[in-house]
Amino acid sequence: MKNFLSICANPKITSICIGKFDGMHLAHQALFKRLNQECSLILSITQSNEGDMLTPNREEFTSLPMYYLELSQIKEMGIEDFVYLLKVHLPNLKRIVVGYDFRFGKNRIYCAEDLKRFFEVCIVEEIKYQEYSIHTGVIIEALLGGDIALANAMLGREYCIQGEVIRGQGIGKKELVATLNLEVKNYILPQNGVYATYTEIDSIKYQSVSFVGNRLSTDKNFCIETHLIAQEVSIKPRSLKIYFLYKLRDNLHFQTLAELKTQINQDIQQALKFFKTPLFTN
Repeated sequence: MKNFLSICANPKITSICIGKFDGMHLAHQALFKRLNQECSLILSITQSNEGDMLTPNREEFTSLPMYYLELSQIKEMGIEDFVYLLKVHLPNLKRIVVGYDFRFGKNRIYCAEDLKRFFEVCIVEEIKYQEYSIHTGVIIEALLGGDIALANAMLGREYCIQGEVIRGQGIGKKELVATLNLEVKNYILPQNGVYATYTEIDSIKYQSVSFVGNRLSTDKNFCIETHLIAQEVSIKPRSLKIYFLYKLRDNLHFQTLAELKTQINQDIQQALKFFKTPLFTN
């Protein structure tokens, strides 16, 4: 992560976009499109205790340079102090792009209009999907509610988590189907259940069925695991990504492993129907 305060008076930057950008969703992308690709940067305002997020890795979703500034360093500032801070590091700054609900300063008393005394300010109006105003909180609610299609539509991409591959129970390949188990940190997880997914290993995407939740039919422990459909990797990868397409069903308890295996095979067949008409092309 690049700290904004580490910039040593960069004269090349003439425009910036300011916001939290904790979702990198369609509304955020609408702001980035208003920037000149050659002389701009994104300034993300962060908090040290942000917790789990949609995009811990914001840089992956933009080609523009992204810098970070801790909220505690600016939240008590008056407008003159904030403008001074920007100009110290970006002496030729002329233009600022922000969203319609942008606020800053002590008690959030300043808005984008106040910056017009010092810069050209582009205020991007509210971005909607159907009747929904696109905000990170709305997307999180959709994920937690299992509405992956809605979350993906507002993100403009398939929701993705990534992490390290870890050892599982050791019964999947023998008794059920082969799976890769994932340890994930800092990501919002979708509602517990079974999903049609893509699993990316070494930049290759495989059709897959993935599970998030407690293994109710075996050890009751929480896990994230994915099964590659009609594929098998010869060497267990160190890490992978899971892209969520659709929720197939809720987490269920089965009396026997045979019943669970039957259901998993049904999940695979149901998932295959979705891959014929993917929501987004990759």
